Amino acid sequence: MTVTRDAPERTPPAPGDPTGPNTLKTTRSVYRRIAEAAEGAVQAFESSVGDSGIARAVVGDAGRRWSGLRGIAHQVLVATDTNLKAGFDCAERLLQASGPREVLAIQAAYLRDQSQRSARQMIDLHRIMGDVVPGGGTSPSSASWAGPASWPREGQVAGSGGQAATGTDQPFRRGRTRGLSQGRFHEIAYVEWGQADSPHVVICVHGLTRQGRDFDALAGALAEQGYRVVCPDVVGRGRSGWLKDPEAYGLPQYASDMAVLIAHLGVERVDWVGTSMGGMIGMALAAAEGTPIRRLVVNDIGPFLPHAPVRVIGNNLLAAPARYADLAEAEARLRRIHAPFGPLTDAQWRHLTAHSVVPDEAGGLRPHYDPGIANAFRPGRVYDVSLWEMWDAIAGPVLLLRGATSDLLLAETAEEMTRRGPRARLVTIPGCGHAPALLDANQIRIVTDWLGPAR
Repeated sequence: MTVTRDAPERTPPAPGDPTGPNTLKTTRSVYRRIAEAAEGAVQAFESSVGDSGIARAVVGDAGRRWSGLRGIAHQVLVATDTNLKAGFDCAERLLQASGPREVLAIQAAYLRDQSQRSARQMIDLHRIMGDVVPGGGTSPSSASWAGPASWPREGQVAGSGGQAATGTDQPFRRGRTRGLSQGRFHEIAYVEWGQADSPHVVICVHGLTRQGRDFDALAGALAEQGYRVVCPDVVGRGRSGWLKDPEAYGLPQYASDMAVLIAHLGVERVDWVGTSMGGMIGMALAAAEGTPIRRLVVNDIGPFLPHAPVRVIGNNLLAAPARYADLAEAEARLRRIHAPFGPLTDAQWRHLTAHSVVPDEAGGLRPHYDPGIANAFRPGRVYDVSLWEMWDAIAGPVLLLRGATSDLLLAETAEEMTRRGPRARLVTIPGCGHAPALLDANQIRIVTDWLGPAR
């Protein structure tokens, strides 16, 4: 779900701040309309899950911050006359400012107003919100409801005062948000490095079958320069969820999910590092009107993709084993398929492999992605891709990396990218094809030097 541009920006009042009586009265009236509309949906919900605490969480707590709710409540009431997406867009803004109970109330109100929506959707909504409602939905007085930035994250070390262990195999923090596709939410997981309150954010996005842990070395280096570095798993990969319909895997969904992630992070501008598919997503976002992308690093991808190497990538994906007997077997295939990554150490190959597979029920390992992502590469679906119009719409600075022997980003395409659109700065990396792994210290230095210290 994306955030509507016309939703009002709000800062919740600090504890003890006075609220004018007229404003308070108006806001309570608006909220009461939402709570009353939610009541029927909550009753249906309760009958399915038997948790009266949910009802109290939705309609209770007269002491919540009414002033922060008024503008969003009004927009959600308007959104109920348009479409489901608009309602959830507004609810996302409310989530950032007020906490999960109000989101549940507003979404319940919307669903109730749509007579065709069923109690089943309310149960799904409860499951979506359940991980952030302490105790699975207790009474309002039992918890302090803060925004997403203060919710506990996976990867924090217990008893460390909020500090988390660092290092190549232990990211600073783990986090997640949710995207929406065809009426169903899915998780967008990420690892995060650096200071959580730094306003200088770099988002690093991986290639087709990869995941965010590919960037551990680069993220650590950027964090040392003062950046908050966020490395997501694109939907269908890593710890992120899978889509209900494999047909939905594609650039529009990926770009939408990353827009959600940027909104979730609570920053206005970000720098972007994208390898292959991640670079294409970054290009799509950077070309959009009002883009939040400040600077863009594109790693071995461009606005023209020739058919032949895309077909090879697709064939490798379609032919990938459904399982591996052990990590050694998985690593052997990874080394063969991704040999164009360039010369890597044994430790680097092991790191890539360890995050590329997960245990299966039979005691072996399976690829850490949804097999459905191969759907786009079925016979008859691969052809030359030309997106020069998108490239020409990018206005911000771009660093373009190209593996010297890459067959996906042709040398002539890379040269053309330096002459038109944002006129990228091109760096060719020897000893690599598609795509440089950005694990080598020299490759990392190219990116960190170009971005510079956080500022």
